[in-house]
Amino acid sequence: MINFIKSLLDASLTQEPNQDKKLSLATSVYALLIEVAKSDQDFSDSEKEHIDTMCARYFGLSEEEVLEVETAAKRELEQAIDLYHLTKDIRQNFTVEERTEILEMIWAIVYTDGKIDPYEEQLTRRLCDLIGLQHQHYMQAKKSASQKGKNE
Repeated sequence: MINFIKSLLDASLTQEPNQDKKLSLATSVYALLIEVAKSDQDFSDSEKEHIDTMCARYFGLSEEEVLEVETAAKRELEQAIDLYHLTKDIRQNFTVEERTEILEMIWAIVYTDGKIDPYEEQLTRRLCDLIGLQHQHYMQAKKSASQKGKNE
């Protein structure tokens, strides 16, 4: 009986840090998506909804967790002097394939309003570099997001 209780406690202790880490990484991604959405000086409701949906789907978040992540992301952006600390977490905790998927999410936000603003494109290029991806990943993510946007 004592071993059973001990195993439950151990399991709950190991799950919380994983959940905290997931929310922390989701916050970093959410913040980058907000930054891209705002870069054309027009952060629309459709862009916000798209960010919510993509983050919920990618990280497996509930509606409540998405709101928590959104609040934390906005706080991060208010305090940030640059994007390096956000991209550093992404670069260190995601594989190349996962980072390419995140870059595809960034491109999806760029395509949300139906046009590519030069500021959005420049920021996306910069983020590609900051998260440790190469030009081929940039083009792959751009193409994939464009095709998905046409299919929706």
